[in-house]
Amino acid sequence: MQTIRRIQGEKDAGNNFFTLLLKILTSPQIGMIPCTTNKGIFVWHYKNFKSMLAVTTDDLLFFTQHHSCLQKLKKEITQYCSITIQEGSELSYLNLRIIQSEYGISIDQTQHIEKIILQPFFSGIDSSS
Repeated sequence: MQTIRRIQGEKDAGNNFFTLLLKILTSPQIGMIPCTTNKGIFVWHYKNFKSMLAVTTDDLLFFTQHHSCLQKLKKEITQYCSITIQEGSELSYLNLRIIQSEYGISIDQTQHIEKIILQPFFSGIDSSS
């Protein structure tokens, strides 16, 4: 999920957004529990399903056992701000490509490494030498 930044441009926009998000996620309507060692990770039990949420600035990565959890979370968050949701077997989160298959979950950062490191720093170097 990605929120549409209504408070973007303010000096402490990130902190204001996280404070709002924390209130939404830990409210009685949702009841997520923040991780004690990483305040950007939340655990949630809803309708006997376990879910986890990772928060980085305005990007959210949501893992769930059932689609009803996503629908409930979406319903509650959209009362406060707009969000876009990406679902499927291949997702993007930060600079990671996350691929889900029947064999498991893999994380790939090849495109980021090529674009940010290899092209700028090694573009004129012959790889065979």
